[in-house]
Amino acid sequence: MIPGLAWDVPIAAGTWLQLYLGSMRGEGEVRLMLTWAKRLGLPGVVFHGGREGLIRGAAMARAEGVAFAFSFGLDGGGKAKDKGRKVGELLAGTPGLLFALLDAEGQWDVDKGPEDETDEQGALELGEELRKLAPSIILGDQPWFAIQSHGDERKTAKPLGEGGPFAGFPSDEFARFVDFRI
Repeated sequence: MIPGLAWDVPIAAGTWLQLYLGSMRGEGEVRLMLTWAKRLGLPGVVFHGGREGLIRGAAMARAEGVAFAFSFGLDGGGKAKDKGRKVGELLAGTPGLLFALLDAEGQWDVDKGPEDETDEQGALELGEELRKLAPSIILGDQPWFAIQSHGDERKTAKPLGEGGPFAGFPSDEFARFVDFRI
């Protein structure tokens, strides 16, 4: 249980194995990792990959009795609200999902012009759309381990959506809609 939250969710403490589905060779390898997670007594696995892979991984984990979560890489093109909608729909529609992680990755460090929505305002729009569809899912993010390598605190803070207190990576904007950081 996570104390202090408005809901009681049985998330076991310990090391969760994150499986990057894009590097695995088929369902047999995923099943092998689920078997090893159980044998090692791990609390569960975190699937990282595309929508179809996450759906298949969740079905396999449920069949094997292994607790699971999702991790989403948020790089790539597309509109921020569309990303939030796609993630929110998947979170809301996946039975047994315990939590999810967002990984905003490197594109959020770079401004590629007016069409690029991987910025402060885009982060807020993504979060707003996601939370409309999945308001009660426990959501965390995986920010850079050395955030100072991706920006720095402003001498004069700006409002969220206009740059926020941190210049560079939109860490403050993501913090607005996540429940925890790892």
